[in-house]
Amino acid sequence: MRISRIRGRDSPTSLLRRKALRYLSITMLLFMFACLHSVQTMPMYYDQEAVKLQDTTKPPLDAEPFIGATSTRRQQILSAQTVTASTPATTTLRLDWTNQLPQSPLAKRIQKHQTNCSLPLGNFKFRNRFGLGSDLHVWSQALCNAMHFGVRIRTVWDWLWMDQQSCQSIEGHNNTTKRAVGSPFQCYFPRAELQCPDDLQMVQNHPIFDEALFNISGGRRQGTVTWDCSSILSETGDETQGRFQFQEAGMEFLFGQISPHVVEEAKRQHSLVFGASPQTPKDLITVHIRWGDKKREMKLLKIQQYMNAIQQLLQERPRPEVNIFLATEDPEAVQQFQQRAPADWKIYIDQFYTELLPHRNDEYNGVPKAATALEGRMGTIALGSLLVALEANEFVITTESNWSRLLNELRKSIVDPSCHGCTKAMDL
Repeated sequence: MRISRIRGRDSPTSLLRRKALRYLSITMLLFMFACLHSVQTMPMYYDQEAVKLQDTTKPPLDAEPFIGATSTRRQQILSAQTVTASTPATTTLRLDWTNQLPQSPLAKRIQKHQTNCSLPLGNFKFRNRFGLGSDLHVWSQALCNAMHFGVRIRTVWDWLWMDQQSCQSIEGHNNTTKRAVGSPFQCYFPRAELQCPDDLQMVQNHPIFDEALFNISGGRRQGTVTWDCSSILSETGDETQGRFQFQEAGMEFLFGQISPHVVEEAKRQHSLVFGASPQTPKDLITVHIRWGDKKREMKLLKIQQYMNAIQQLLQERPRPEVNIFLATEDPEAVQQFQQRAPADWKIYIDQFYTELLPHRNDEYNGVPKAATALEGRMGTIALGSLLVALEANEFVITTESNWSRLLNELRKSIVDPSCHGCTKAMDL
């Protein structure tokens, strides 16, 4: 059939066909636009999973616990899912603190002594008045006495720094569960005490301090320990220096095998202090300021002295940015340090300070009193903070403080050997 044009106009048939094609084209464009819009909105669900698209017609896997759950339980499930969804990448600490074998001869000797099952147990009890750093050093003194008298140290209930929530039960010999009443020290240091097969029965028969057993505290059952181990200390040649060497070896022995829940606490704090990144800030400097009630025992250093020490480290080894981990429990120290620090310094505040602040007590031994009120939870937080502080390679400390001394002992005995001498400390 011939299609005619009259004066440049289409025939009715041609006009109808062109209108149909135009309508079809518009329909196709609308369909393509709708598809494009759908693809653009899909990643809202896809990106969150970052693995595969899910069938939205099916309930999510986490919906199953809601079946038969009370409203309170449902809220708990939702809260747990929210936390899981916002958890940052897994933090990796510089060391596996659960599995560090003793390196120094004295730490190896301590380990051998505490696992010598031919030796009887001896009692030790804390006074429950002082800080965690002080208690750990007093324990090392009692350990030295135990070695001198030929008994294995066993700490008895109770201890104000034992986290009663996290440490109700502990793993004992051959995976046998022992209550922490056997030794509250095993809350954090599971291989420090009670390492022999018969120890479980012994602690069940003597769950608390028993006068019938050997008293490592030299007759003073409340933990007032003096150095009574001349046979051990004399081997170093100088007894005074020997005390420091033994305490360092004692801390090396203790912290070589820390409870996993302490390591997890350190990772939690690391994420809160340094943000979502699992990496520790480069060239981190840990600064420990012990103020507060310590003024009764020592002359407190001024903030400028800490600043001068940091500047000396920066002059010796310049760096593009300055990262400071400020370890303290004193609000005045935090305020003065932040005021004096240059504006371009990045200052990370100790999580122990943050979580202690609502419970802070300005009285003498206020931190131990807060630990008692919080049922020992501050023990876990303090040890987690300590591991975070040890992520640094450089330290500004004052070893008149037990906590600074503990930092330095672990730096020298565990961290520095692991990185072939990469750390440095300035003791003020």
